[in-house]
Amino acid sequence: MSLVKIATFDDWVDLFREWQREIGYDVKLLGDYRFEAKLGETIPEVEFGDYSGQRKWERLTDIPDQRIQDALLHLITYQGDTEFASVEQQRHLTETAPSDYDLQSLVRINREEMRHGFQMCYLLVNHFGSAGRTEARKLLERRPGRTGCSAPSTCPSSTGSISSATPSSWTGTGSISSPCSPIPPSRRSRGAWARCSRRSSTTSSRGTRGSCGS
Repeated sequence: MSLVKIATFDDWVDLFREWQREIGYDVKLLGDYRFEAKLGETIPEVEFGDYSGQRKWERLTDIPDQRIQDALLHLITYQGDTEFASVEQQRHLTETAPSDYDLQSLVRINREEMRHGFQMCYLLVNHFGSAGRTEARKLLERRPGRTGCSAPSTCPSSTGSISSATPSSWTGTGSISSPCSPIPPSRRSRGAWARCSRRSSTTSSRGTRGSCGS
């Protein structure tokens, strides 16, 4: 991925599209879905805590405590990280989906994860200054499983654990190497394959945190 300087959210959107191409995600699967930040109406005053009753902060400089600024930046970054990591780890499953139903379930999950990450980066770029823009860019530069899993027995979603399953796995004559479900696919409820892949991917490390990477 090219190292570009992000000045506006439009710059980040261009990087987001490059990220989709770079990880090999087939955007045609998304159809005419349009990614956009969604903002709802809010109550203008802080509703609880030490600042209850005061007007809500609209800019980073309005936040009176540096610790709160840092915590918000970190929490939003972590949230976005899990969304993009999930898509990166699941992208090859579109090639091995056992049915159209499972494929559409997976695409819906991927779409939601990307949309959530899109929203987090909208906040980072537009409300957290240069630090936020840097974090938003880095979210699209990181890749999961760079160093492998240091403890495979405790890693529920090593990259490729599900996507490496052979076609016989889908008929119940083989097995998928995922602790998420020991039940053969042929005996699971419809769509469990996609739900299982989502649970295991979203709890994994992206090579930056947790017990399954560094």
